[in-house]
Amino acid sequence: DFSKDGWWAVFNIDESYRHETNAIGYVLSPLLFPEQNEGTSATETSKQLLQFRIVKQEDVSYRGTSRMVYRVLLVVEEIPQKQAIEDVALSIWQDGNKSWKEFTVFLYLPEMNTNSSAYGIANFTPSGFVDFNIQDYTLWGTKWAKD
Repeated sequence: DFSKDGWWAVFNIDESYRHETNAIGYVLSPLLFPEQNEGTSATETSKQLLQFRIVKQEDVSYRGTSRMVYRVLLVVEEIPQKQAIEDVALSIWQDGNKSWKEFTVFLYLPEMNTNSSAYGIANFTPSGFVDFNIQDYTLWGTKWAKD
């Protein structure tokens, strides 16, 4: 019950009065309905996020600083709008990654080398979004390069 931003409130099975204050937690929509969302990202109330695939998760913590890096391949046919890419990174951070002191999402377009420079880079701390950058130069020599 109570869908909001792609999340559903979860209640005990014997809960007779379902109100958000009685929820025991929340679950991301694609986890509830995997057959509808296989291979896709979470949905938001008014829009579908870009499809993506997490290629690699790497704990790169250092000197008492917890740091996680995700490499994410966007499943797209054309270069998406900056906001759409940022929304993917934000949804990944919100999906259980808020506790990392530093959390970075590297975003790639199809056929880009995911071990190289990323097209989009998003950085987060436990308090939220820090910055987001698009690196157009990473498209040089790819099918995505603009003439």
